[in-house]
Amino acid sequence: IFSTDALARMNEVELSSELIIVMLKGISEKQDKLISGIYRQYDTDFEQGPEVSRRFRTIFDTIGNMFSKSVGVAFKKRTMFYALFSALYDVQYGLGTELTKKKVSPRPISSQAVRKIEATGFNVMEGNAPAKVLDATTRRTTHVKERKNLVEYLLA
Repeated sequence: IFSTDALARMNEVELSSELIIVMLKGISEKQDKLISGIYRQYDTDFEQGPEVSRRFRTIFDTIGNMFSKSVGVAFKKRTMFYALFSALYDVQYGLGTELTKKKVSPRPISSQAVRKIEATGFNVMEGNAPAKVLDATTRRTTHVKERKNLVEYLLA
């Protein structure tokens, strides 16, 4: 029914929705019901849209500029990319911060923090992380508890 390209585009849209939910609601379960609820809630009026868009681009710019060597290796799996995005959003803006029309400048991320996040990402990839962290990448990867465990490990 769907071509490989069409499926890839749908996956990109779904992941983008999950990342936007991180900005709106924090780390959450991956549930169709939640995603549909967010679409319904913001369908007619999304006044946070410009700020969400700006922050989304900022986090992707941070990934492109500071994690270009590791993103395609340690963070190439969807679960790890979600955790990287969430961790960087927390560092630069704070999970759960209010999205207002007023532009909020992102907090800078130090090169030391970048190296630490990259190192923990590689530890996960190589299987050298605590069991609960490794479980978060292989089992229940869309559950909020496991997602938080993984983000906390990246930021520890």
